[in-house]
Amino acid sequence: VSVPGELAELIRRCMARSPEARPESALEVRQALEQFLEHQGSRELVEQSEARAAEFSRLVGDTAPDAVQVGRLFSECRFGLQQALRVWADNPDARRALARITMEMIRFELAHGSVRAAQTLLADLDAPPSPET
Repeated sequence: VSVPGELAELIRRCMARSPEARPESALEVRQALEQFLEHQGSRELVEQSEARAAEFSRLVGDTAPDAVQVGRLFSECRFGLQQALRVWADNPDARRALARITMEMIRFELAHGSVRAAQTLLADLDAPPSPET
């Protein structure tokens, strides 16, 4: 059973040995749980987008990918992840996935001679990519 990171962190805090590390009150725990529930829609959008991203990555890795289909899948994934970030702007999974698929699409565009498209996508990234992206 997988537990979302946000909920796991709250559980760790509640179970901390040190009283200073625990939430100060039941109200604080309740507010954290409410926030977790508010973020559920964003997590679901990321999960759905990740499923499409896996298909996108597989297609990009093909020896002769259909550029139209690659573009369609990329657009679907990007839209879903952007929606997830609209629901929860600090969703780390959505940010990582969006950066990852954008870098994959940049590599695809460069490999197919579309330097202008790659430049446009690179400008859309919030920060310069790290070497492991």
